[in-house]
Amino acid sequence: MAVKAHRLPAHLSYKSALAILPPKQLRPPFDSLRHRHDRHFKRWPPHINLIYPFLDQPSLGFDEQIRHSRRPSDDPDPNSNNKTAANNSLKALEESITQDMAPSISSRIRKVLDANHFGPIDLYARRPNHFLHSKHSATVWLHPEEKPPDSHAPASVTSDSPNGNDPTAKPTCEACPRLCQLRSLLLDEFSECAGDSGGDERPFVPHLSLGQADGEDAARKLEAEVEREIWEFVHGEGKNGEAGEEEALEAGGSGWELHWKVDQICVLERVGFRGRFRVVGVVDLVDQRPVVI
Repeated sequence: MAVKAHRLPAHLSYKSALAILPPKQLRPPFDSLRHRHDRHFKRWPPHINLIYPFLDQPSLGFDEQIRHSRRPSDDPDPNSNNKTAANNSLKALEESITQDMAPSISSRIRKVLDANHFGPIDLYARRPNHFLHSKHSATVWLHPEEKPPDSHAPASVTSDSPNGNDPTAKPTCEACPRLCQLRSLLLDEFSECAGDSGGDERPFVPHLSLGQADGEDAARKLEAEVEREIWEFVHGEGKNGEAGEEEALEAGGSGWELHWKVDQICVLERVGFRGRFRVVGVVDLVDQRPVVI
């Protein structure tokens, strides 16, 4: 879900984020749904944000290289008939530049993981959910959990409460305790990002946005579409994937289940406010359990 833009302190930027990304094997249904329903499809890959906005210019000289390398024609003109060519030109330019995450960011993330013995996190998704922002505005998202829930009943979650308007809904950090703990530890380390994000003080709700809807009824219809699309992927295309992959596709009873292992924290950055977020650095979550001999 996008954060409404506010004026930020100079050290923060809406052009960078700390996030986790699902593996490529699971992205086809996300991309298909987001292409149809998510107005941020061209800006963001499928993701779960941990910290956004994040530190300004996390890659070394990335924006500066782009700024000095671009030509006026590289900026797509919404009214131009040559918009595709301009987009391709900018994409090729971005991909030609070697990007490196600032070492200080990498070492700070690594310090958090090592100090707390943080290894990979297994996430499961069995249903969509939605934030109800107002009578005519909602965001539909994939609901991640770290263990099988007692009930798969859908619950509405408002943007100002992790439990939404369903008093029986499972608290967010009960569904994803390790992910919430990881985010809390990262915010402690990157304290310059905490409480200074333009007034956005909502509770952390781990989610993978799939699209926007015009209110409650439209959100329910989009959730049904999400159910159908992912079910077809799991029971159709998903069965053609390689067996034994960590990011296995599993049938969840009469419905569906997506499972993936979160083993990387990604630093994302985009070129300007019309660019697409790209991974400029990753830090691995390594299994640090002692070996029993």
